[in-house]
Amino acid sequence: MSAPGPVVPEGGSVGGARRTRLLAAVVVVVCAVTFAVLYVVFVTTRRGQLLDHAAFQGAARGQGELWRVAQPVLDVVSEGFVVVGLVAAVVIALVRRRWSLAVQAAIVIGGSNLTTQLLKHELARSDLGIGRAANSFPSGHTTVAASVVVALLIAAPRRWRPTIALVGALYAAGTGVSVLVGQWHRASDAVAALVLVTLWCAVATLVGTRGSRDDVLTSEQPSSQAVERLLAAGGTVLALLSGIGGVVLAGRLTHGAETPDQMLSAYMLGMVAVAGASCLSMATVLALRQRATAP
Repeated sequence: MSAPGPVVPEGGSVGGARRTRLLAAVVVVVCAVTFAVLYVVFVTTRRGQLLDHAAFQGAARGQGELWRVAQPVLDVVSEGFVVVGLVAAVVIALVRRRWSLAVQAAIVIGGSNLTTQLLKHELARSDLGIGRAANSFPSGHTTVAASVVVALLIAAPRRWRPTIALVGALYAAGTGVSVLVGQWHRASDAVAALVLVTLWCAVATLVGTRGSRDDVLTSEQPSSQAVERLLAAGGTVLALLSGIGGVVLAGRLTHGAETPDQMLSAYMLGMVAVAGASCLSMATVLALRQRATAP
């Protein structure tokens, strides 16, 4: 009678698990650096605050019509929504007998939202006389929306994840844009929230331990790779557009002398930045999770 082989970790093989952990560690570092850069640029520097404030002011344009769409999106986000999202993810994982995925979903929701609230209260905003002085970085509403989506994606079977990533990218972007439309947050707050949720997904992947029988028997679906590439390409294009446009516009802004066109341009760039960050976030999460449970 032959001796039993080693337990295969999440990732399909010992080597695959190591590569997945390495990828997750890289994502953690990249997200941490990106979050720090966003904070330094948009919360502590004059040019960054000017650009964020111009977008904030620009949100007043057409706000009445847009708010009719944005308000229902934000009304969904609440403490109850977090609980329902967490319970749904845990139930899906437990029905599939994936105990580790239930833990990872809880890590994403708990870690993302607790960190957001802690940072929002502890981080200092440089008082440069631009806009309201209170810190709002990162956005709690955007964190809630994105973290629930990611938790559901983690718990769901492989074949469902591409669809969840696509719908989730739209929903997370819609929430981030809505907080900008309602002037609840600055654009950088929403982008930072998406980066933070991606970081916690990578942390959850690092602490994940075991794979499952159904994932081992499921082959990689071409639709998953297509969705990853679509989200990554779209997110990259949007990020470049908002980044280049933001740099050019920031160089022309003067506090108290912003023109209506400049404020509208900054507002549009803020929306593009949020949409791009949402696409890149979900592309990263989908790629990470599919490799974490590779057959």
